[in-house]
Amino acid sequence: SQLSPEDTAMLSDTHRCVKSALDRLDPKYAEVYQLVDLQELKLQEAADSLGITLEALKSRLHRARAMMRDALDVEMCF
Repeated sequence: SQLSPEDTAMLSDTHRCVKSALDRLDPKYAEVYQLVDLQELKLQEAADSLGITLEALKSRLHRARAMMRDALDVEMCF
């Protein structure tokens, strides 16, 4: 199904906001966030891909999500 122009614009704005917020993160947190929350890798797959332990990944992901919430608040996207 095709999106309406309004839906397309809203998705574009959302994408811009998320990208801007992601750009504010330290790269090690941005990478974890992208792999798990955007690319939807399983936690162990993401940890393996980064060469870190599952525990380290979970810790970084928790911190990355908190940082993203703060960054999205600054961007006033949602």
